[in-house]
Amino acid sequence: MVIQSNISSMNTQFNNRDNVSKMAKSLEKLASGKAINRAGDNAAGLAVSVRMRAQINSLGQASKNAQDAISLLQTAEGAMGETHSLLEMMRKMSVVAANASYADVIDRAALQLEFAQFMEEIDYIAENTDFNNIFLLNGELAKTDTEDTGIDFQLSANSGGEDYRINIGDMSAEALGIDDLDVTTQENANKAIDKISNAMDKVSTARAECGVMMNRIQYTNDRIDVVRENLSAAESRITDTDMASEMMKFTKFEILTDSSRAMMAQANAQPASVLGILSKPVNNTKAVKADAEPEKVKAPEPKEKKIQGS
Repeated sequence: MVIQSNISSMNTQFNNRDNVSKMAKSLEKLASGKAINRAGDNAAGLAVSVRMRAQINSLGQASKNAQDAISLLQTAEGAMGETHSLLEMMRKMSVVAANASYADVIDRAALQLEFAQFMEEIDYIAENTDFNNIFLLNGELAKTDTEDTGIDFQLSANSGGEDYRINIGDMSAEALGIDDLDVTTQENANKAIDKISNAMDKVSTARAECGVMMNRIQYTNDRIDVVRENLSAAESRITDTDMASEMMKFTKFEILTDSSRAMMAQANAQPASVLGILSKPVNNTKAVKADAEPEKVKAPEPKEKKIQGS
């Protein structure tokens, strides 16, 4: 046992500091919900999680791009549906005008006037259908061989990945070949039927292409969501705190901290006990001489008994 260096106390203090540090880190993880709060917690895990997080965020934006592309195609397809309805009405009117019994000039003139209104409406739809100021049916998206025509949607988290270019044809009356329709005569009405049928075929083909593209982009978006979900789960396993496991660790370090403090008090008391031994007074005993005669014990003197009645 020594006084100058209390090794037991030093070891106990070291263990106490270690337990307090570990308990603080465990408490930080429980409070933040993150297993990695700084690079020192897990340097390799942090590097992996940063790359994963960047990939997850990029996939999230790719998913939004896919949804925007689908919304754009739905807008275009809906507008072409209105054009298709107008063409159906015009074809029905052309069939009426092609009937020989429909010979009244005034009636045919009224049909021609209505035709003109429908064609104007078709042109209006083509010129004013837009998605976020991108005009869809005026022919701008149908041009090819130049980089600044059409519209591209990036549906990949990496450059040079999967992207889609959307091209939609011109849906104006002139582009559909119906800008010069005339139903004022039976012969012209028959010609109008053929032209309107061709225009309906063009619109139907464009609508079908939009539908196919929407389905393809939707499949891509579903795949992106699956990849993003799996990456998020993997990243969570690296960076998120396992609350049950971490709470168990915190409780363990808390108990060890309390016990180390108790043991520190015991270790610090050891030098004090040595000091108490050194400072205790020495009891002086009487020296007994070897040749001294032992003291004689005097017998007690007998007491006089009083006799009653004497």
